[in-house]
Amino acid sequence: MPHKKISPEAMSTLMVQQWPGNVRQLKNLMEKIAIMVEANLIDLGQLTQVYDIGVAGDGVERPAIDSARDDFERHHIIDVLDKTDWRMGEAASRLGIDRSTLFRKMKKYGISR
Repeated sequence: MPHKKISPEAMSTLMVQQWPGNVRQLKNLMEKIAIMVEANLIDLGQLTQVYDIGVAGDGVERPAIDSARDDFERHHIIDVLDKTDWRMGEAASRLGIDRSTLFRKMKKYGISR
């Protein structure tokens, strides 16, 4: 398979994405693009045909489903924290996660009392 190049605009878009699957998710996307895009230079238009990019409320471009999931999770955590009067152990228990995971998610979503 011939080597392909990515335009600076497409590369910038990829660099600001959230990659919850880390390297494996990015590798899978690059393989999919290499197979599906015939051109040797992959531009933003071709990238968006393969990778559905939406814009989140924080202005960071990311896949639409990831943005929706993050938004739901953030609001759900805040709701549970409010219902438990911000008792971390109880909130974590209701969410079905441990306290360290709750703190990590609070940091990720910028949640503070």
